[in-house]
Amino acid sequence: MRMNKRIITQERILLLQRYLRKNGKLPSFRELGVLLGFKSPNASARFYRAIEQAGYIRRDGTKLISTSLLAGFKCYSSISAGFPSPAEDELCDVISLEEYLIGNNESVFLVKVSGDSMIGAGIMPGDIIIVNRGADPISNDIVVAEVDGEWTLKYFIRTKHGVILRAANDSYPDILPKNELRIGGVVTGVVRRYYGGTRES
Repeated sequence: MRMNKRIITQERILLLQRYLRKNGKLPSFRELGVLLGFKSPNASARFYRAIEQAGYIRRDGTKLISTSLLAGFKCYSSISAGFPSPAEDELCDVISLEEYLIGNNESVFLVKVSGDSMIGAGIMPGDIIIVNRGADPISNDIVVAEVDGEWTLKYFIRTKHGVILRAANDSYPDILPKNELRIGGVVTGVVRRYYGGTRES
């Protein structure tokens, strides 16, 4: 498992996704080596085994086939409130959720939200937030911050008197850091999963 984590990097997955989108097929061992900089076909084989175990590809007999985790999902240009079946000519793109939400950024991490202090910003308990630890916050960014030894999720407000951390819920007062403030990252996206019309908690 540790070896899989070392060999499967976000950069390699994104390169493979772009190759797949351009060519409509997975690269051969030799092509994969050129694409990812592997020095031998054995390294390519190890990479394919690792991403198969991770669910990016599957085997159909002797053939390797990409799954939606690697290939992405069809994205249609429009949909009516009545939800008719989308016409194929309305297809505008094929989107990889990983690339769309995260991009080529090793500084990104995910956090599951608890509490309702940010519901006014559309962030609900149970949501997964996407956080970029490498971004410098500006006023009105939503940040993950450590304040006086405790972590919180709030709006980052910079004033002439210092920084205020503000909830998106009037039930919570502003936080004015007294001693220590450390920004863990800036929120760049939110993921929410639904089951039968209800949100996962």
